[in-house]
Amino acid sequence: MLFRNALEEDLPAITSIYNHEIINSTATFDEKEKTLQERKIWFKEHQKSPYMLLVAEQNGKIAGYASLSAYGSKDAFSCTAELSVYVDKDERRLGIGEQLIKEVIKRAKNEGKLHLLISLITSSNQASIALHKKIGFTFCGRINEIARKFGQFQGIDIYTLIL
Repeated sequence: MLFRNALEEDLPAITSIYNHEIINSTATFDEKEKTLQERKIWFKEHQKSPYMLLVAEQNGKIAGYASLSAYGSKDAFSCTAELSVYVDKDERRLGIGEQLIKEVIKRAKNEGKLHLLISLITSSNQASIALHKKIGFTFCGRINEIARKFGQFQGIDIYTLIL
């Protein structure tokens, strides 16, 4: 498994992985599939330190990706980044998500610009919650019924990791 910075040519695979989650899960609260053009803008936002976009490549195929994004627009939040991780539906339960998160953490620590990572996880996503706990993230709270997807209200659990 190769972990590397995403390239613009990875965007079709990254977009496909994300769009599958939009249509089939509550792992994201987006409801409308993203276009390649929209993802190009998103890609550019992740080219500026301390934000990043990493892919897991296996046998020449993108198996998953992880990103660190700006948490908020206020200056004081510059020491915090939001972590997101998505794994291709055919590559799950192989440890790719865990390896991606650990690689992001390692790179963020080495860069030294961030103090805290935050993950906002759908409360019903037990696999992601278990993964974050295993890696050392701390549960900080829950916001009940913050969004509605597939006709049902969904909550989010907030997990953080101090670097």
